[in-house]
Amino acid sequence: MLQQSIASGHPTTIILNDAGANAASGYYSRVLTVDLYSNHQFLNLATSNLKAFTGTRLLAHELGHAVLGKRDVGMSISVNVMGAIKTITPYPNVKFTDGIMKGINGSVRGKYSNFCAQEC
Repeated sequence: MLQQSIASGHPTTIILNDAGANAASGYYSRVLTVDLYSNHQFLNLATSNLKAFTGTRLLAHELGHAVLGKRDVGMSISVNVMGAIKTITPYPNVKFTDGIMKGINGSVRGKYSNFCAQEC
């Protein structure tokens, strides 16, 4: 889907900054800004250690917003699983980013509930 969007002929503007800003200017806006050295960290829930986001992950994540309109947290739904109500919250942009990163270096974040340790 990303390749189709990139090949569509509509340009995507990527602004590199040194202010610690990592954001899309809006869903489907095709404009994003990324600080490749912002050193944002998240708590790896599998290891309970802090891990820095790579510049590649930051760029892929913001592309998911700006080009594909993916949101960080989707709408939660409640389902009945063997008599118990379970709430499921999809993480569409995290899953998109994980798909890219899995192919690059095998890293998977899994869900958005990981917190940032530095001003993010």
